Amino acid sequence: MGEFANHNRINSNDVKNEEKGNSRVFNGREIYHTSIPRALIALSLWIGSIHFILFLLFISYILFSPPTSAMVIGFQVILMVLPLDENSKFGLRIFSYVSKYVMGHFPVTLYVEDMKCFQSNRAYVFGFHPHSVFPLGVAILCEHLAVIPIPNIKFLTSNPIFRTPVLRQIWSWCGAIAASKKNFTAYLSAGYTCVVIPGGVQEILHMRQGAESDNVFISRRKGFIKVAIQTVTPLVPVFFFGQAHTYKWWRPKCEFYVLKARAIRFGPTVFWGRLGSHLPCKNPTVVVVGRPITVEKTLKPTIDEISKFQREYTVSLRNLFDKYKTEIGHPGLELKIL
Repeated sequence: MGEFANHNRINSNDVKNEEKGNSRVFNGREIYHTSIPRALIALSLWIGSIHFILFLLFISYILFSPPTSAMVIGFQVILMVLPLDENSKFGLRIFSYVSKYVMGHFPVTLYVEDMKCFQSNRAYVFGFHPHSVFPLGVAILCEHLAVIPIPNIKFLTSNPIFRTPVLRQIWSWCGAIAASKKNFTAYLSAGYTCVVIPGGVQEILHMRQGAESDNVFISRRKGFIKVAIQTVTPLVPVFFFGQAHTYKWWRPKCEFYVLKARAIRFGPTVFWGRLGSHLPCKNPTVVVVGRPITVEKTLKPTIDEISKFQREYTVSLRNLFDKYKTEIGHPGLELKIL
């Protein structure tokens, strides 16, 4: 994997970044000069596969004969059960291409509050907020870009992703793993940094179109805090400004949808971008990475111990939001902790 990650590793002589003390600012557009065709191909591979699969199933049902439709469905099933090879050279090249040109499309700018706090020889738990329709900003943290000098990064992703043909292949190449306590603990213990989105489906259910606030569902999210304590892994709050405006979306508002989404831990949402396509609206977005929060190792932490670090994490996240919202041009934006 190293040779492909190094191929896209940022050269400090080539990047126009800003330094303020120990903080660093990386601009995706200045790092990777993205054209519309490149961005379209990259986003088609990463996100457009969802639309393509649904379109293919619809067309096969409407236009194809029953035997042909059965073949199309059978092929999709095969892709759903084929063993995943996360170290595929072909796959790593594809996601290398995707991650570069997606970051330059919006563009995505990354603020790292204190780069010197991060050590390349240890693991971290990055808590990414908010989830929104599609958490595009996580891509700037992937090890293929090597913006933050931390090797071996994994993204905990909802299980339905790994039951979706094509999407499961693409996401495994980017370093995604199924979100489970077993995986989370095992990878942290093995020295991998893990990116989690604690709000998950609850943040999807609390999205509001055109709202002047970002909702973060974290008050009852203690699981990732507990695992961090048990594995003595520092917690790092991360906030993505502008994510709510990358796509327009629609989802049912009925109680049945809410109950099903919570049950399967996945909120199916119809979303679209520019000209009704999967190409996101080209709005500048900013990912801000806070300072690591050191935790004390306890194999069986009490509720009080977990709550203590959860409060510290929540305060750190709010401070990060309040500090940067004006600086990046969103002075009126509010953060609601749910």
